[in-house]
Amino acid sequence: MWADLDEQYLEQILRNLIENAIKYTDEGVVAVSTGTAEGRVYAEVEDTGIGIDEAFLPDLFEEFRQESRGRSRTYEENGLGLGISARLADQMNGAIRIETEKHKGSRFRVEFPRSSEPAEAGAEG
Repeated sequence: MWADLDEQYLEQILRNLIENAIKYTDEGVVAVSTGTAEGRVYAEVEDTGIGIDEAFLPDLFEEFRQESRGRSRTYEENGLGLGISARLADQMNGAIRIETEKHKGSRFRVEFPRSSEPAEAGAEG
């Protein structure tokens, strides 16, 4: 399975998704998997953490937005990671999909179009 990706962008996306999964999972599991489906290559980060309220999903990838706000915030964060990850995925013709249920966990899938063969090292395109 091959995809034409920027290594640093992909690393940043996965780092953001994995760090979030760990941060929001006090007990349970964080799992990372990869695969192919429907002509796309994907990486999934799944957790059994706090999940996300459905009402917040439209704002999920907006920078500086967090589900918990004000002085009662449970987690300290700046709200940039998912927005940056979504932009980086988009720059590589990819997308981030989410399945989540409040208090049960989340599954983030970042997916990209498959390429037929690996890009040659040092090749200009």
